[in-house]
Amino acid sequence: MRYKEPNVIEKEFLQAAKSGNMGTLKIMAHQINTPGRVRDADGLSPFHYAAEGNQVEVMEYLVACGCDPMALDGRGGTCVLEAANAGSLDALKWLSQNGAPGCVREADARGDTALHVACGKGHVHLLDFLHEERCDLEAKNVDQHARPLQYAITAGHIGCVKWLIDHGADVEAADNCFKWNALHIAACNNRASCIKLIAAACPRLLESTSGKDGITADQVAYRKDNLGACKLIKSLRAKHKSEKTGVDNASADAAAMALLLELNREAEALAKKKKKKKKKKKK
Repeated sequence: MRYKEPNVIEKEFLQAAKSGNMGTLKIMAHQINTPGRVRDADGLSPFHYAAEGNQVEVMEYLVACGCDPMALDGRGGTCVLEAANAGSLDALKWLSQNGAPGCVREADARGDTALHVACGKGHVHLLDFLHEERCDLEAKNVDQHARPLQYAITAGHIGCVKWLIDHGADVEAADNCFKWNALHIAACNNRASCIKLIAAACPRLLESTSGKDGITADQVAYRKDNLGACKLIKSLRAKHKSEKTGVDNASADAAAMALLLELNREAEALAKKKKKKKKKKKK
């Protein structure tokens, strides 16, 4: 939904909300009959601008002006997501305390949560707070059924990928319209660092097939002409198989040695028993 272009005073009011210029904000507010109804052409409210600018003092003032912290933009986007998009931690905390209960966890009209947006932008510094707010690590958006992990991998934000994996995000979950797991998504987007991290967390993904076509991650990389990613996955798979074989061989050797020791003990026990019988016969 498109809104009409704001006039000069309204534009200054919105920019002052973003920059934290309280003097200009108050002057402009007195010249606007209903500050709470001000929007830019995309439907962004003064609260969206203040959230983007991380302006907590402005947000307090906007409430007094009758502005709604839960206002939606023209696409159904919340002020919470605007704060997450900009990496505005103070604004998120303010909204958590002063907005609708649970607003930090809620998805917008597109199914995006603050965690989706923060991961897509690489704002690692927001993730602990969002986790404390019980944001869903496995939340899916509407169009692609994509989780926050897919956003982080696609954008190549390795810090967010690591945080998500460390906090239990499911790397085997089928994301997007192709039903790919995390390694397939990393292969598709040629994210070498993500490939290494995911493979270390779940080595079986190196050999598993996924998606509607039932193909492996290296095949996804090859189809996308990401030859470096394809080579890396094959190399990691070969290394994993070698290590697995070594472990299996070591386990087999250990089992054989244990069996041999057991047989030796039984043979010794049997020999002692026979020796005792001979002694009894001599007596």
